Amino acid sequence: MRNALVVLALLISTTVASAQPSLAPIADPEEPAHPMAAPKPDVTNPDLGAALAVGTTLGGVAIIAATVKYNLGATGWIGVTGLLVGPSAGHLYAGEWAHALGMSALRTAGALVLTIGLVNATTTYSDGPQPDHRNATSMMLVGGAAYVIGTLYDIYDARSAVRRANAGSTRTIVPTVGTQGGYGLAVAGRF
Repeated sequence: MRNALVVLALLISTTVASAQPSLAPIADPEEPAHPMAAPKPDVTNPDLGAALAVGTTLGGVAIIAATVKYNLGATGWIGVTGLLVGPSAGHLYAGEWAHALGMSALRTAGALVLTIGLVNATTTYSDGPQPDHRNATSMMLVGGAAYVIGTLYDIYDARSAVRRANAGSTRTIVPTVGTQGGYGLAVAGRF
C-alpha cells in the first residue's frame, strides 16, 4: 500500500509540474478575429493529458487493491469507475467528450462480458444437469480483449488528443451500433 501511495504522489507532483505555464509567445490580442470563425480551443499540455489517463487508471487499481486488503466495502466502486473511465481522462481533458463516453462504454461492455463469461465458466450445481461452459472461454477472451485494447488505445492516444485539440481539429474512434443489431467502430471528427 505504501508503494501505491508513493506512485500516486509522484504522479500528482509530475502533473502539477507539467501544468506550469509555457514560455511561448502570446498571440496579439489586437488581431481582429473573423466573426464567423470558430473560437480556438485553450492551449493544453499533452503530457498532462497522458498523466491524467495513466494516473486515474492506476488510481483505480490502487483503490481496488486497498478495498480488497482492508475490506472497505463500497469504496471499491470508486476504483471500478477509475478503471472504466480513467483511461479516457486525457480525452476528457482535451475536450473529446464523445470519444471518452464511447470508449468508456466499450470498456464497460468488455468488462461485463468478461464477468458473465467468468461466472458461466465457474458455475456448477450439486445436483441436476450441469451448465454448458463452451461459450464461457470465448466470452472471457472477447470481453477481456475489448477492455484491454480500449484501455491501451486511450492511454496511447491521450497525448495526440490534446494535440488535436490544440490544433483545432478532432478525430476520434467511437463504437457504433447498427440498425440490424450489428456493431463496430467509426471514425468521427471535425476537420
